[in-house]
Amino acid sequence: MTQAKQHGAVQTNGFVLRYKGDPSVGIAHASFEVRGDFRFDSSADLDEFKTLLADAFEIVVDGRVEVNTLKEDEDKIAVG
Repeated sequence: MTQAKQHGAVQTNGFVLRYKGDPSVGIAHASFEVRGDFRFDSSADLDEFKTLLADAFEIVVDGRVEVNTLKEDEDKIAVG
């Protein structure tokens, strides 16, 4: 999974969205992947897109979601 920067541009091949449910009341955790080639002019544009993506999925899960690029998500899993 790549996330490359070129001349201020940011490129990634997808995003992972995670929702932390509440299993004590029967609401399971959920995760979604959005894959494709994404290119942004700057990291600020990437951050704005991640916020908009989180807002869109909030409607699906009726709560806030965490959005990371595939690379960010892999790095978090590797660290533990």
